[in-house]
Amino acid sequence: MKKYFGIGILLLAFLLILFLWHPSSAASQAAPIEATPLPEMLSGVPTPIGPVTVLPAGYTVSPISDGSLLGKPGGLDRTYSSLSVDRYTALYWGPTTSAAVSHSLSGPYTPERVLAFDPTNSDFANGMGIWNGSSPNIYSPSDVPTRFSLHTSQTPGGVAIPLLSAAALNISGTDVVVAVPGDFNGNILFETYFNSLFTPSNSFFDSTEMKDPSLDGSILSSFDSAFWYSAPDTALQMATGLTCLNGPGQIFITASNIGPGQATEVVVTDLLPAGLVFQSYSAPPCGLAYCYDPTTGLWTVGALLEGQQSTLVINVTIVQPGSLVNAATRTQHQVDPVPGNDFMTQQISAKFCRWLSLIRR
Repeated sequence: MKKYFGIGILLLAFLLILFLWHPSSAASQAAPIEATPLPEMLSGVPTPIGPVTVLPAGYTVSPISDGSLLGKPGGLDRTYSSLSVDRYTALYWGPTTSAAVSHSLSGPYTPERVLAFDPTNSDFANGMGIWNGSSPNIYSPSDVPTRFSLHTSQTPGGVAIPLLSAAALNISGTDVVVAVPGDFNGNILFETYFNSLFTPSNSFFDSTEMKDPSLDGSILSSFDSAFWYSAPDTALQMATGLTCLNGPGQIFITASNIGPGQATEVVVTDLLPAGLVFQSYSAPPCGLAYCYDPTTGLWTVGALLEGQQSTLVINVTIVQPGSLVNAATRTQHQVDPVPGNDFMTQQISAKFCRWLSLIRR
């Protein structure tokens, strides 16, 4: 009687292993061991990354048509194009800091010659920003009033792009920015108060970097601009289960979109190391015949909404004793603001399982 009872227990154990090993049951298996906690989801309005002078996606800035001279009516247009706006949840442009607009009429260019933002006379709805200040007068010991105007539009002289309060967008250190819709234009104009009028300054101008304070010159002007952006952060999680030597094993890989916004074209690469023999996989539909290719290690995740996650289960046979290291990396169409969680490794320690050898007898 005891003999038959033992055989029955072994048969039940064998059927249980077959159930766990069958590919169709992978989605319903118990939670994997050694799991890494999922990243905490963002809440509220994220603080955009920046200021950055060169976006990860790149862009083109049109040259100023008449060189560096700013002394002309209407100011100068600086057009930004070839912007891959879809790689960001939000993209902004504006003065790098509150000290980004400076002007000096004589002597060395000094940081204290900073123009202050004037929200009262600025016209946010029509994309017009005004900065006021003063500089030493070339012709007299008294200072002369100065003014800087920034007008943002979709094309030179085209439809205005409204300015936004930087503080309301969690952007600190500057006054106003513009939400970039694509290619856009920034008209810039420095003026000095002369003969009871503000008139354009005939000045040396560089709109991409601040002037060196050690430079000397009769007239030095500077407008330092930059970008801020937010984009979805997609993180990887990896775990293993059933690590018996010469027996079944599972690799669990989860991609989670922490946000903000949707992540598209998400692809995870996990090329199994020697010692793990691929058997099958299960994964959510991706629009392709095979969402995971064991020969390349590519798992096509597709699009992930903010807060959404997707899990791949790879069924393997562990044929090498000792420790193995499995590695996975992730890419997406959008710029990832947190690259540190785009790569993950998992150490797998293959163990000799006595019960497995008993079943095989």
